Amino acid sequence: MSGESGSGSGDNNIKGFLTHGGRYVQYNVYGNLFEVSTKYVPPIRPVGRGAYGILCLMLGAVSGVFRYFVRVDVFHDWRFAKMLLVNGRWCSISVAITVCRWHVGCPLSITFNHESVNKMYTKLLASSFITILTHVLNSKPPLAPRINRSYHDSIKRPAAMNSETKEEVAIKKIGNAFDNRIDAKRTLREIKLLRHMDHENVIAIKDIIRPPQKETFNDVYIVYELMDTDLHQIIRSNQPLTDDHCQYFLYQLLRGLKYVHSANVLHRDLKPSNLLLNANCDLKIGDFGLARTTSETDFMTEYVVTRWYRAPELLLNCSEYTAAIDIWSVGCILGEIMTREPLFPGRDYVHQLRLITELIGSPDDSSLGFLRSDNARRYVRQLPQYPKQHFSGRFSNKSHGAVDLIEKMLVFDPTKRITVDEALCHPYLKSLHDINDEPVCPRPFSFDFEQPSFTEENIKELIWRESMKFNPDPTH
Repeated sequence: MSGESGSGSGDNNIKGFLTHGGRYVQYNVYGNLFEVSTKYVPPIRPVGRGAYGILCLMLGAVSGVFRYFVRVDVFHDWRFAKMLLVNGRWCSISVAITVCRWHVGCPLSITFNHESVNKMYTKLLASSFITILTHVLNSKPPLAPRINRSYHDSIKRPAAMNSETKEEVAIKKIGNAFDNRIDAKRTLREIKLLRHMDHENVIAIKDIIRPPQKETFNDVYIVYELMDTDLHQIIRSNQPLTDDHCQYFLYQLLRGLKYVHSANVLHRDLKPSNLLLNANCDLKIGDFGLARTTSETDFMTEYVVTRWYRAPELLLNCSEYTAAIDIWSVGCILGEIMTREPLFPGRDYVHQLRLITELIGSPDDSSLGFLRSDNARRYVRQLPQYPKQHFSGRFSNKSHGAVDLIEKMLVFDPTKRITVDEALCHPYLKSLHDINDEPVCPRPFSFDFEQPSFTEENIKELIWRESMKFNPDPTH
């Protein structure tokens, strides 16, 4: 070690030591060594921990604290559209108020332009906007606390600023990434997939930090765009969630999933903790480590989908499945947003199937046609039989459109389940749906870079090459 970086004061300002001739900085985070190139400037702030790595935040070397600037435009036809323009994005009045509550204390610019007021307010605080908007629009604001959650708390990551781009990012360390073939392949697949994709509602990889030495590296550092939190944290918090939030989250999830499916990719692990959010309510799909293409045949060789969000065809070991498995997961997520608790929290496979059939009813013979296995069909038939519940009763006091859409998603037979394109066209999302602003992937993705005989060393070589694409200069 050749020097020291960072002031080291405070719990969130960890001392770093220069290594490899000053090209890298090493930190001790939660007792784990965390080594990044010097373009990610100190101080470093850990914001999460978990099974697959460390996540930290590093603030920029520039002085001062990043201040979010909120601009709101209220137009003359707000009574008709009931939408406002917040930071250039359309949202409902309630969401606009909530966004400003999340940014209490931040600079704010407001323009009113309708029959009641024609005036511009500048250099106000977001708290002032709540009072003004409430008065002008005669709307009672929700008592929503500001969200103060770290991005993706379920895994260890630091967040940092790239000194070259001045962009704040999240950095995930995957330690001992090549100890076994399955985890190594998962890391490589996520890197390849996210580099292939470019969509507003899919998390973006910004960098793969080039290891100091090709021969000896065993840890992988992936740099992502930084988000504020995830949907799991919001659902579990006391943050009020309106139907406008529900619509906006669901629309963005389906919009991103349409893009993913158009690339012939199944996510296979959609759940609230894999849906990343910022305070503007922007949503991005993350964690593609379990994703597969629709053409792959070894679907069932590895773990898929957290049980609570797992479609019936997966619970019944169906050897072939389609994009409908992701739609089932979306239906489970939608139900969780509406009720703020998991829809099917099964203890095991049998309990999971029972919870599902208690709500959607036991399938009849016509709904079992997708099962090729006679044993699977016999197993389902011998399970306790339940009539279908009225979804309007299970989701009482919820939007009729949301209830109708979730009922179309939670269908036992995957061939009769609504598709992502059909869901986007559903009346519940009419105010947001715009087919001209719902892009598809220009070319399908393929894992043809993989070979059946791939070893951990082969995968390590490919990840090294990926880091070289981001950092051809060895000094970075």
